[in-house]
Amino acid sequence: MELYSAGTVTAKTRQLAVSGTQSILQCTVGELFNNFSSLVSMLPADLPPEVNNKLETMNALFENSRKLFSGLETERQRLRYLKQNGLVLPLSYVIGQITVTKPDGGRVHSDATAEYVPIIDTLMLYNKKTHTYNERAGIIQGYRDTHRYNDSAYYTENPSARQLILYHDDIEVGNPLGSRAGVHKLTMFYVAVEGFSSGQLSNIHLVLVCHASDLARFGYGPVLKPLLHDLEKLSVGVKVVAADDITYSIQARVEHIAADNLAANQILGFNRSFSKGHFCRFCYADAETCACAVIEDPKLLRSSASHQQDIDRVETDASWSKRTGVRERSALDGLSYLSILDATVPDVM
Repeated sequence: MELYSAGTVTAKTRQLAVSGTQSILQCTVGELFNNFSSLVSMLPADLPPEVNNKLETMNALFENSRKLFSGLETERQRLRYLKQNGLVLPLSYVIGQITVTKPDGGRVHSDATAEYVPIIDTLMLYNKKTHTYNERAGIIQGYRDTHRYNDSAYYTENPSARQLILYHDDIEVGNPLGSRAGVHKLTMFYVAVEGFSSGQLSNIHLVLVCHASDLARFGYGPVLKPLLHDLEKLSVGVKVVAADDITYSIQARVEHIAADNLAANQILGFNRSFSKGHFCRFCYADAETCACAVIEDPKLLRSSASHQQDIDRVETDASWSKRTGVRERSALDGLSYLSILDATVPDVM
């Protein structure tokens, strides 16, 4: 899978970019240093000690600027530096086979792939992080402040376990108004860790990328397979030896699925049309009822038991979907601990 619609960014291209940037920097710094040296040569010889110290500091700064890319000249050096500073490299995996039409009209079979950023390695970055908000009684600032968390036997037995929010949406990397809009559309999956500032991009992590067309063709099962496998392991606990030779135990569970209404209904297996039928993830109200209802009707609320019955029924009778809005079994049902109805959250927009 190529993450760049305009073509592959090769190692040679990256090398040229680094070399060009380094040349520009050296030329700029060299010109500044020459002008600085000319200015210094005009100064009298008997300068005060503090002025000489400042001049020596300036010379050192110029010299260090010339070596700004020292140790980063090659692709291997850059990758090693980035990995030492928290970069988690993605893994490519096959999700199915597609047929590609060549410029000459011929057709060949090719692998459809996705990119997975191992979530276990990402969560390793949180071993030395602490929560960034202060808990206040009576105020819900995050999942840890809810009754559901405090009444959970799992978190009582595993207080260090992380709570995860899984988010996904499509992005258009080409011209969204052009004639080929949608051809290079990508579906992005992100993970955020509860208890850390959600307003900081450093706490929102890309975990999986695939072509939106491949997701529509093969479904969520093949795409999410490596992520769900690791999430199931994390629920039990994973022991990982870090670079400092210290063994860490990591536990985590997905508690929320955040997305816009269309994406949420897709990944959770509900109706994808919002103009008719039953599309609500929380109740059985149809489109006509939703258009005028202002008060919740307890009799229409979905439950875990009724949702499971709907899934079992729709797998043997596809027409049952029209009565309930449940289209298919969600790929997230592969997580033994996750309740689809408890995990979904409303899209306020």
